[in-house]
Amino acid sequence: MIAKGLDFPKVTLVGVLMADLLLKVPSYRASENCYMLLAQVTGRSGRSLPGEAIIQGYNLDHYAIKSVSEGYDNFYREALYNRKLSSYLPFKNTSQILVSGMNFLKTYQHAFMLKKMLSGQSIDVLGPTQAIIKKIKDHYRFTLTIKYEDINYKKLFELIKSFDQDPYQVRYYPTLDIV
Repeated sequence: MIAKGLDFPKVTLVGVLMADLLLKVPSYRASENCYMLLAQVTGRSGRSLPGEAIIQGYNLDHYAIKSVSEGYDNFYREALYNRKLSSYLPFKNTSQILVSGMNFLKTYQHAFMLKKMLSGQSIDVLGPTQAIIKKIKDHYRFTLTIKYEDINYKKLFELIKSFDQDPYQVRYYPTLDIV
């Protein structure tokens, strides 16, 4: 409630329970979202009067949580270093491909065949893994995450179109964290 931008001048103590739960979200931006929320929440305490913030969690040694007290520059350096190690933006572009079908095993195999076809095109392909929402209306869903510096979109879309056939659906999402 306090993180929503409201100003309570007499708030002198802010407590965050299970702060590291924000780090469990399957997103490469989870640490950034955790840091931003914690920095915002802890800033609510002590605006007019002296205040403090208490952060509780199981993994308080994570750089996103430690950086709340150490400052933004420390967080920025660590986050950029981790993005470089993992080849995420701004070092490589990332997109996702969603493959869905009625049969769990055959849909996985279809996604794996698409991965093999993509791997030969100077693209890093992660997956297939189950999507965040694993099943919608009797359709099992698997995602492929692709990382690339430069890509031939025409060739990519032709390949996706060739795999988008009954009983499977293949969809391209230009960003992550959508599917």
